[in-house]
Amino acid sequence: ERRFHDALAEILLDLLGRLGLRLTVEPHNAVVTMVRLYETMLERAILDELPDTLDNSYLTQVLPRLLTALIAPAPS
Repeated sequence: ERRFHDALAEILLDLLGRLGLRLTVEPHNAVVTMVRLYETMLERAILDELPDTLDNSYLTQVLPRLLTALIAPAPS
């Protein structure tokens, strides 16, 4: 699991760098936070037996807000 998170952190750092952005927290912590939030959303969907037309608020509201809180412009 650690290697998976580390690989995702590298991808995230590369992507943000290309966009002229940086993380405001440690990359591993950002990835673990996003993964855990996603896992929680999936668990909720499974346990609550939500229909296939599951509300996509995680993708359209929660995740973008989380990412906005974790990034800042890269120093020039």
